[in-house]
Amino acid sequence: MEFTKDTMIKDIMAAYPDIKQKLIAAEPKFKAIDNPVVSMMLQKATIADVSGKIGMTPDEIIAQLKKLIAG
Repeated sequence: MEFTKDTMIKDIMAAYPDIKQKLIAAEPKFKAIDNPVVSMMLQKATIADVSGKIGMTPDEIIAQLKKLIAG
């Protein structure tokens, strides 16, 4: 899967079901995605949307995703 700032979070979660827990374990800034209300909001969010909320650039998030997926 190719990641851009416009990639939908729901698409990432669907393609990589274990990515949520990996993100939370790797970066404390992602702990909020474990909240049920935040999880619902992520259904309509992009990487760019999330970056503004957690204080990371889209490129930093993409790099973290690639790192975690590669294992």
